[in-house]
Amino acid sequence: MLKDLKKLSLKKTITQAIFWLAIGSIALCFAWFSGLHYLTKGPVNLNEMADENIKEGYVQGQIYAIMDYYEYTTNEDDDTIEKQYFIPVGEKSYIGLVANREYMSACDKLMKESQDYLEGTREQIDSIFHVTGTILPMNSESFKFYQDYYTELGVAENGEEIFLPYYLKIDYVGKFHKDFYYVLGIVAGLSLVIAIWLVVTNAMGRNQEMVTDYCKKAADYEHAMRLLEEFYYGTTPVWGIRVSPKFFMAPKGRIVLLLETGEILWAYQSTTTHRTNGIKTGTTYDIILRLKNGLQYKIPVKNDAAAQEVLQYIAGAVPYIVIGYDDQIEQLYYENRQEMINEQERRKQEYSVVTYDSANMMG
Repeated sequence: MLKDLKKLSLKKTITQAIFWLAIGSIALCFAWFSGLHYLTKGPVNLNEMADENIKEGYVQGQIYAIMDYYEYTTNEDDDTIEKQYFIPVGEKSYIGLVANREYMSACDKLMKESQDYLEGTREQIDSIFHVTGTILPMNSESFKFYQDYYTELGVAENGEEIFLPYYLKIDYVGKFHKDFYYVLGIVAGLSLVIAIWLVVTNAMGRNQEMVTDYCKKAADYEHAMRLLEEFYYGTTPVWGIRVSPKFFMAPKGRIVLLLETGEILWAYQSTTTHRTNGIKTGTTYDIILRLKNGLQYKIPVKNDAAAQEVLQYIAGAVPYIVIGYDDQIEQLYYENRQEMINEQERRKQEYSVVTYDSANMMG
């Protein structure tokens, strides 16, 4: 029986494991094609690039001078969170330099020293700093500010030859900040771990723990297991659910749910309609089991017809269980559950008497 239950759980487990592997693979593929492939070649030395070779790519080098800034971005509190500067590259070219809060102070300091040096009020530039990042084509908005600025400098005629339409984004690997790839790496790693965990736990029998735990708690493990096997092979499942006056077994995802039927007080269907922005996106159907101890279990079923078939199956196998939802039943369940339990015991005794009489008549 346990082997059969593992096989049934394995189908669900493999499906879920494939899902998580797909998530991890998508994360890795996205990371690779969005820029992580740059790391395989390593960064190009920014300070050794010739003007004609300045293009999109992963670079590192010293920022020796910053001429000015042409764009800045603020948040809701009007705090500057990003600036774009002009930096010289190659022999005669300029590109943008995009710096976030982490680098703005250093950039502003170097910009001030560079301007003072050009004006002759400073003998040398001291605040040189090292960066690693990616040279990317400017977006249209940044390029407009960039173009407007160098046009105002009076270099509109040959500006496009000197002021190249690229910017160096500090700490970027491809199109995204390096921290983004850490997140993708975590997602991929966790997805792989979850997929492995799903397969291993099923192989270890963790998905059938309710079955094995029941037998371990019994006075005689072998006898309890034998009773469960007789129940399992002696009942015909309805949508995977098996019911007898003694046991209730059902698939709950990859987990095998096992209960003593006598603990079930109430069973009914729950239908949930899912909506996104007011638009219906799907409906799920569940069988809800309410127990004498106040616990409840939700068992997913395929559709409304399946739910009704399962409830009829339960009612036929254990007619003293309350079947179907009603507000008054729910109120009674929460406010006076003992009354429901007493009523169930009374109905159970009546059912036992009727069954006994029927057996005598047949005899």
